[in-house]
Amino acid sequence: MQLLYFREHALTNFGDDLNAWMWSELLPGMWDPADGVWLCGIGTILNQELIPPGRKWIVAGSGVGYGLPLTDLGGKSFRILGVRGPLTAKILGIDSSYAVTDGAILLSALPECAPSPESERKGIVFMPHYQSLPAGNWQEACEAAGFEFLDPRLESRGIVQRLRTAELVLADAMHAAIVADTLRVPWIPLVTSPTINTFKWLDWTLSMDLEYHPIQLAPSTSLEVWRNKTNFLYGGSFFLDDPTVDAVLADFEAKRRIRAKPWWGSWMLFSRRAFNSVPLKLYKSGVFSGLRSRDRRIWTARAAESLIQAAKGRQFLSSDQSFYLRKQQMVERLSQIPAHIASLNA
Repeated sequence: MQLLYFREHALTNFGDDLNAWMWSELLPGMWDPADGVWLCGIGTILNQELIPPGRKWIVAGSGVGYGLPLTDLGGKSFRILGVRGPLTAKILGIDSSYAVTDGAILLSALPECAPSPESERKGIVFMPHYQSLPAGNWQEACEAAGFEFLDPRLESRGIVQRLRTAELVLADAMHAAIVADTLRVPWIPLVTSPTINTFKWLDWTLSMDLEYHPIQLAPSTSLEVWRNKTNFLYGGSFFLDDPTVDAVLADFEAKRRIRAKPWWGSWMLFSRRAFNSVPLKLYKSGVFSGLRSRDRRIWTARAAESLIQAAKGRQFLSSDQSFYLRKQQMVERLSQIPAHIASLNA
């Protein structure tokens, strides 16, 4: 097989970067591109932009959440081990039995990712979504709050081991919560900006029989205030105050209709530059050094206090029954991959 997962230019992102090593350890000797089969790994990649036609695919816990969804996942070119959750299954029109959970649960099948003893767990860690970093000052806010900052752009294997030994994970990045849950570490869902995708979070939490009640944090810079008020203009707003199935499905359908418009691509490129890229460049320039210093005194201090309060909130962890059921389902379906490759090439 060959592996497909999301990579954004030279940037790395924790959840996506898990693919780079997890699958090769789970499936040694399976990576022969000559068989013409692609594995859809961890990530929100089941859309028309990332899954081109004319190839053979095995889907292993991927999800829907961005772009135009696939229309042929149940076709002869696909074999499904599982998708991220019931919302993905509904959007794609496939049977609910395929709604297992996120593929990152398979980390638990690796010896190095066994749950850490309670005696070895220390500290509260915070991981923001990687898209929160350019406009935010979350590392300084985290340090002011007395928590450990985990940069989602760092090497993912090391991050997994730090999550494994944490007492509590504050998760703005969804895969910080997914991996924490997989390692059986309590977590609290946070929201730093409207870029946090309620559809994705609810899709996964439903798969694990969990509720989704995130805590919204205060912005850490004035630039974040600007971004949070304008990112809907270029399709960057995905957070809903009402995290219910009906609400997220209606919102997904509304966004799908807009993205299908012929003018959307050009508008998105223009508006993202005008309302995101240019303001970010200006904010980072020497002209606004005074504003950045003021932000550290005011906005970053407020963000730190909101982190402290969030850490006192309700903690989440899937039940052992739900976790081991989903893990068993994914491990069993993983063993079916050789048969799937053979049937795709028959």
